[in-house]
Amino acid sequence: AFKGATDQKENDGRAAAAAAAPAPSTAEQQGDGKKGGSTWFSRAASKVERGVSKVSAAASTLSERTASLLDFHSGAADIVVVKHHTPSGTVYQSTSFYVHAARDNKSTLRGPETVEVFVNSDRTPSLHMIVGEGHNCTFQDGGLVPSSDVLGAMGLVEGRNELRFSLSSAPNSHFTAALWLLPPEELLVVCDIDGTLTRSDIFGYGAHKLGYDSAHKGVAEAFGAIRSAGYLVVYLSARPITRADKTRELLKVVGTHGADANGVSCSMPDGPLITTAERSLPALVR
Repeated sequence: AFKGATDQKENDGRAAAAAAAPAPSTAEQQGDGKKGGSTWFSRAASKVERGVSKVSAAASTLSERTASLLDFHSGAADIVVVKHHTPSGTVYQSTSFYVHAARDNKSTLRGPETVEVFVNSDRTPSLHMIVGEGHNCTFQDGGLVPSSDVLGAMGLVEGRNELRFSLSSAPNSHFTAALWLLPPEELLVVCDIDGTLTRSDIFGYGAHKLGYDSAHKGVAEAFGAIRSAGYLVVYLSARPITRADKTRELLKVVGTHGADANGVSCSMPDGPLITTAERSLPALVR
């Protein structure tokens, strides 16, 4: 259609010129036809080039804004360990160690991949993990929960402990989580994130990375009061394990842009983050 309209316009122009000039020879007519075709091709190529340039620029901008939402990461959910005092001695119980090794690291391996676990900067051989099917990690016995004896020998302190995971193929890179040692009488408030702390399930998923504030107004002040009342907040989310670190970043920035009635900046209280063990796409579908 574009070619036909262009040719028609050029033909009309030539017809008007022909009415006021002697008829051209056969050679001249052939030359004009070649010139018109060359002009159309040049214009069309120029427009295509400009279009490709615009699409490329738009794709580059979109890629920069969405790369952090779609890429793959290593990740780990936080761990909660409860210390029980019984007549027969001290017993430790924990939630599952959900640990996921990054796909890009695993894909370059030619042999088995392992993960070293550090607790408060100390290497803990008893927590040595193996990267298995789906890039999820398990302990050497195939389980996800250490025994009470292993947990008791880790030298945990009450409250928050730092966990660091290091891949054998990339020992200088690592990802982190937290392990919370709690007494059985600890008071807890369990809170969802998307659609609860944030105004929308989907929009809250990555809005803060695009520069938007998706949290409910006053949520940091409300949960600050809950923490002041003696309750530990546990964040329970269906977000993928590969986004655990990004979710922790979100919790750190919620409320930090504002202040309470006394002008004091508020933020979400620290607490365990428990995510799904799934990767991004399965978690989003669910």
